[in-house]
Amino acid sequence: LRADAKKLGGQLSAQGKHVEARDAYARAVLLDPTDGEAYRGMGVSLSQLDEHAPAVDALRRAVEIMPTEASFWFDLGMAMTPMEDADPDDVVHALDQSMRHGQATGASDARAPLTLGRYMLSLSRPAEAVDAFYAAAGIDVDVFEEVKLGVGTARGQQGRVREAHSAFEAALRINPTNQKLSKESLAAMDIHAATVEKVIAGITNAVDDVCGTSCEDIIDGSGVAICGISWADGCGEVPPPPGFSSASTIAELCGRSCAVYLMDKRRAQA
Repeated sequence: LRADAKKLGGQLSAQGKHVEARDAYARAVLLDPTDGEAYRGMGVSLSQLDEHAPAVDALRRAVEIMPTEASFWFDLGMAMTPMEDADPDDVVHALDQSMRHGQATGASDARAPLTLGRYMLSLSRPAEAVDAFYAAAGIDVDVFEEVKLGVGTARGQQGRVREAHSAFEAALRINPTNQKLSKESLAAMDIHAATVEKVIAGITNAVDDVCGTSCEDIIDGSGVAICGISWADGCGEVPPPPGFSSASTIAELCGRSCAVYLMDKRRAQA
């Protein structure tokens, strides 16, 4: 009976009948509460119905029962991403587990690292996004275009406009018909990169380190948006360097690293 209910759930899901599939998987779970595949099927069906909270509960149970199934972890991560109250660390953990278990079995599915890279971009954590995108390229060379697009976006978040330009240029070479890119937009970015380089040449960092971490590392890890954080917000009780107040921002302290942020701020004020 359990096998029949689970099989029926799969058939209904394939037909797009997600309500009926959910109910079939629920029957399978009642018949055998240790069936990880049934919990996974129920969770995926619930996700398709936008019932995200119960979907996450079902998928958490699935990975508890079958903790090395990469696809189960991936489904859990995907179920959590639309939830406004989802803990980003939980999403990252699920996608990372999917990637690790997939790599351990030699799987050629790059969805987990690609999704992790995109999610890191949404969190303004570009350094980790770059690592995830390159992990995807190592799994499946066919996703290299998307990898370069992701890396380009991450480099842009870091304010590394020249490197962003190079990554986007590589993506366009792979697919000249890419709708997200054009030669005109790349030409404009090239001009922007040259302007940034000129500005950087005339700026020096006021301090080498912020809270014991180099300015470059801070920007690389969290993107140029971090440049607007004040010393008080970023370093707590640590006194600011001579000549700066607790209201001084990372942009004021680390002009070279924050050149793109400073340029955009000036442009907005003009």
